[in-house]
Amino acid sequence: ARARSCPEGNPGHLCQRSRCQSGINGTAVELHLGSYLSWYLPDQPSSLAIHLDSPIALRELVERLKLPPAEIAIAAVNGILVSLQDAQVSDGDRVELHPPNGGG
Repeated sequence: ARARSCPEGNPGHLCQRSRCQSGINGTAVELHLGSYLSWYLPDQPSSLAIHLDSPIALRELVERLKLPPAEIAIAAVNGILVSLQDAQVSDGDRVELHPPNGGG
């Protein structure tokens, strides 16, 4: 998958983490999408860097990305399980989202 360009001074944009060098103070929210959640995004990246102007609710970030909340069973911020509805995220955080898993 190709990385999106990262123009300086354009917070709020999305790009693939490996190529991103811009953003406020050089930091971003690192987002990992588990399993098939990446299918909902263009280019289907499993990791993104998201630059924010200010902290936002995790549910708002999910809405901005057009991910279906019903498909997110596990959410973690900086390695701590959180509620998708109540958590806040800001630049420098690592966010992981995973769908329900089944097996047999």
